[in-house]
Parts: sequence; C-alpha cells; structure tokens
Amino acid sequence: MRALRRLALVLAFLLGASAAGAALADEGMWTFDNFPAAAVKAKYGVTIDKAWLDHVQASAVRLSIGCSASVVSADGLVVTNNHCVAGCTQALSTSTQDLFKQGFAAAARTEERLCPGMQADILLSVSDVTDRIDQASAGRTGRDFVTARDAEISAIEKPLAPAKRRWSAAR
Repeated sequence: MRALRRLALVLAFLLGASAAGAALADEGMWTFDNFPAAAVKAKYGVTIDKAWLDHVQASAVRLSIGCSASVVSADGLVVTNNHCVAGCTQALSTSTQDLFKQGFAAAARTEERLCPGMQADILLSVSDVTDRIDQASAGRTGRDFVTARDAEISAIEKPLAPAKRRWSAAR
C-alpha cells in the first residue's frame, strides 16, 4: 500500500512537471522567409530584421551526412560536432596519426583535408512555388499527377543547380 502511494506521488510529480514544462515552451519553428518578426518584437522587444535573418541563413549549413553546421568565418570555415565528422577523421587517419583521437589543426590552407564524399549545403533562397505545382498537376490523378508534379519540380530546380562555391583558393 505504501509503495502504491509512493508510485502515485512520483507519477503525479512527473506529470505535473511535464505539464508545467510544456506550458512554458514558446511556440514556433519558422522558415527564414516566414519569420514572425512583429510578434517577436511585441513579445520580447527584440528586432529581428531581414538582414539579420539573411546573415543567419547564409551561415546555416546542412552536411550531406545529415548533420548541421555553421559557417564561422568570411573564408568559409565550417564548424560542426565531432560525431558528425568522426567517420571522415577516421578515414583520413594513418597508422601514425589518429586524427579522431589526437585532433588536427592545419597550419596553412594547403594542409587542409577534405572529407571524401561529404558536401556542405547552404540555403541561398526560398521561393513559393505552390502555384506552379498546382497548375502543372491540376486535374490529374494517380501516376499522371505524380509525373506532372515531378516534371514541374525538376523544371523549377534545373536553373537552381547547386552553386559550387569554393571558399579556399587552394582547392
């Protein structure tokens, strides 16, 4: 009976704590082109303008392995978590130098090492293409819908092929 009461108290505490935590959480996950700047200013007194959002967008990186990263220099230095590049550092290690355990700092750009097959993507712009997709797939169903939609998506993406920007002149 005592154990049952303790269990009930612990459960009540945990449920109350999780409910209180949820009540304190602020709502929101916004794309760069849809940030509620006026609401943030009204609620927090902070001005988040387009220039600031553009800067943050240009600094946000998605690595091809699924990790996030950030551009932290004008030369394109990217910083991410150790576990995101663990496979790369192990692959670049030698029998005499374990980059994963010892770390590595290039003294010059010519000493920098690339992670084979890894790509860093930066979102350059956001466009609403809903009307184009809707028009291309209007009145279609099933496989015909999918084919028309995919063709229009390809047509939209074609001129936006990834801009390969080499930050380092040494590459």
